[in-house]
Amino acid sequence: MRFWIASILLASVLAMGCDSATGPNDEMAAPDLVYPMPGEQVANAVEFSWKTPSVGASFRFQLLMGPDTGAIVADTSGLRNPRFVVRDLQLDQAYTWRVATVTQEGEMWSEPRTVTVNSLARVPGRAQPALPLNGALDRPIDTAVSWEHTDEATSYHLQVALDSRLLLLVVDLEGLRDPRHAIEGLVHTYPYWWRVRASNAAGYGDWSSVWTFVIERGE
Repeated sequence: MRFWIASILLASVLAMGCDSATGPNDEMAAPDLVYPMPGEQVANAVEFSWKTPSVGASFRFQLLMGPDTGAIVADTSGLRNPRFVVRDLQLDQAYTWRVATVTQEGEMWSEPRTVTVNSLARVPGRAQPALPLNGALDRPIDTAVSWEHTDEATSYHLQVALDSRLLLLVVDLEGLRDPRHAIEGLVHTYPYWWRVRASNAAGYGDWSSVWTFVIERGE
């Protein structure tokens, strides 16, 4: 009887060991490439982006000349953010890019994609605030600010401050993808000033005009 119980326990331990050994491999997955899309024509400065379900992994980005495996233009490891900017690409040139998830188990590469450069990159135009309206009063302490979509923008940089010169910043966020951002925990009766600018791989557009709003009086 004791031998039978010991055999069952040993088998259970071995099974758990096998599961834990294969766990990291199960979690490792190749990145899903997001932008540019396959065959897309792009400007000569590009922000490549991807996504992955792997947690705690780093990434390796490769960009090669031509639609096939050619000269390496970029080969960068240790990336933590799922995006990488390459500038000064050649006009009318095709490039192939791919990304690997990198863990202690090794590398797992995405499928390659080919893009073609057909224009010079331009920085986005000036961003335009939308809401709250400039000078708005009695805003709730949890307030969202929004602005108009800017052509050629891939992300936005938002600043919110306690002074009109925007020196006392309470929000300073870059890389915002949506033209809207919720701000929580503002102070009753305080005025706030804010501005936003658009960006892409070529650089930043001009700052918007500075708008202001005032938080409602607390009960």
